[in-house]
Amino acid sequence: MKEYTAKNIRNIGVFGHGGEGKTTLTEAMLFNAGLIDRLGKVENGSTTTDFDPEEVARGISINVALAPLEWKDTKINVIDAPGFFDFYGEVAAAMALSDSALIVVGAVSGPVVGTEKAMAMCEQANKARMIVINQLDRDNANFKKVMGEINEKFGISVVPIQLPIIEGGTFKGYVDIVNMTAKLFDGKGEKDIEIPAELKDEAEALSEKLTEAAAEADDELMEKYLETFELTREEMLKGLSTGVQSGGITPVACVSAAQNIGVATLLDNIVHYLPSADLAQAPKAKNVKTGEEVVVNQEGKFAAQVIKTTFDQFGKYSILKVYRGTLDVGVSLYNTNAEKAEKSTRRLCCAAKRASRSKSCTRATSARCRNCSIPRRAIRSATRATRSYLTRSTFLSLRFRWRLPPKNRARTTRSSPASTASRKRTRPFRSKRIPRPATC
Repeated sequence: MKEYTAKNIRNIGVFGHGGEGKTTLTEAMLFNAGLIDRLGKVENGSTTTDFDPEEVARGISINVALAPLEWKDTKINVIDAPGFFDFYGEVAAAMALSDSALIVVGAVSGPVVGTEKAMAMCEQANKARMIVINQLDRDNANFKKVMGEINEKFGISVVPIQLPIIEGGTFKGYVDIVNMTAKLFDGKGEKDIEIPAELKDEAEALSEKLTEAAAEADDELMEKYLETFELTREEMLKGLSTGVQSGGITPVACVSAAQNIGVATLLDNIVHYLPSADLAQAPKAKNVKTGEEVVVNQEGKFAAQVIKTTFDQFGKYSILKVYRGTLDVGVSLYNTNAEKAEKSTRRLCCAAKRASRSKSCTRATSARCRNCSIPRRAIRSATRATRSYLTRSTFLSLRFRWRLPPKNRARTTRSSPASTASRKRTRPFRSKRIPRPATC
């Protein structure tokens, strides 16, 4: 994955009640971006972001999972959060890590407690949000009913930017209100069609409401709208983006993640409407010594927030959100809670359970820093890159262990007990323990 500037980054958290299809929606995003070859299912335990054995066994999300993808010259860091309140700490960590939120609502269940909690957290943290009505392929799915319940709970600032096309009780496609076009899913992909006659009047009425909402978000657009009573598509996108970033507008999209209908257009809407990483506001910070408030802007020394610290079989690592500067080998970190200096070892870019090395971490990177030890299975392939992590005595012991001269080895077979005993007697000395470095 190539490097991106913060302007071309979207840090999106996926929130909502449990069982509304958040993990399936994340899986569909990765599939459309070309990162996976087939859509995994939560029931089978084959999804990308639910990789923990407990998550596979229970069929629910337990931990925060990072899933970066590339879409039209933009990097989207998708953060899949659990939906059950037993893991509220993970939800809070995902909210702190993301710059904006996708709130998933079921087309059958409607806005329930998890939806209200997610909206309240977004308002409290002043984050932009977009509502996604999912599972429109299910029986008894009712978009109009769910949309009415959403407006009743959250007000008229929540406006749909799509209308579903239902034929014979089946979700077939959608109407894009901003572009006033329609798309139909034919089993292989989406194709453009004319807007159905039964939805044309409703689509035109919603288009007028969207135009007014876009004009109200920008003074220049408002002046033009009062003069001509119309806006171009680019002006509508600009006004809606401004309104979404300020929290005055909450757009609503409709998808079927399981059938992969509307997910590609949802990725386009994420790029168009939700704010980039350079517009994200850092949380308030205080000087530990003086207690004064510190303004964290984009220029200056390195500043980051540790969102989560966890352990795995290789050691401890922390997930960071970088607000300023660059983290590389030469940066000395200061832990304000412990009031002591820290040093990062490996800097890794996360993609679900996979992690790749990164030379440095900036605002455009979802990274974790690991305090690691050298695993035994990697010792045999010690290279020049690995030597920097080993002390002199360690590397000498590696050479002694694996590069023993052949003439000192016992040339015996494993067929007879006598040869086994001989091999034990003539076995050359091996170091009992390979010392591991204190720091990496």
